[in-house]
Amino acid sequence: MHKPHKTLRLVADHFKQVGVSIASSPSRVWDELEQVSASGDLPAFGHQGYCDQQKRFGAVRHYHGRLIYVVSGELHAELAAEVIRVRSKSAFWIPPLVRHELSVSAGTKFYTVYVHVLLVSHLPPRCWRFGASRLLEQVAHTLSNTPLGSSVTKQNKLLAAVLIDEINNGRLTGI
Repeated sequence: MHKPHKTLRLVADHFKQVGVSIASSPSRVWDELEQVSASGDLPAFGHQGYCDQQKRFGAVRHYHGRLIYVVSGELHAELAAEVIRVRSKSAFWIPPLVRHELSVSAGTKFYTVYVHVLLVSHLPPRCWRFGASRLLEQVAHTLSNTPLGSSVTKQNKLLAAVLIDEINNGRLTGI
């Protein structure tokens, strides 16, 4: 099965399990997804990273939220005086405007997804590392293949809604 179709099937199965139909039951999240999309902005977009050797990225702050899903290897996030280790098959949520510096071990593959600032009120207000589901991995993979400047699609809106739900329901592994 083609990857995007596999992801959409996981999304559909997720909504069946929780008994929600986004298309027929409007919510605040969906209304805001529609508002963001109507303005031509993507609700979520991203990129993939792979480092074959250890690498350190400079300190940054983003105006949007940032999810990092570590596929393999290990990522370290430095927040003020604290260093958080994020291992393979785990995720890390960083709210807007939080200064962070990242470093990765050799052989680290990760997906980064940026969430539009108008949607972050539906997400945790603090950084947190959590164990991630297979669904989150697939959604993060698909959204990380959506570059900034892409056209807004129904798929992007649906996946952004699932991403928000998965971040909120992640199993906290501490910070």
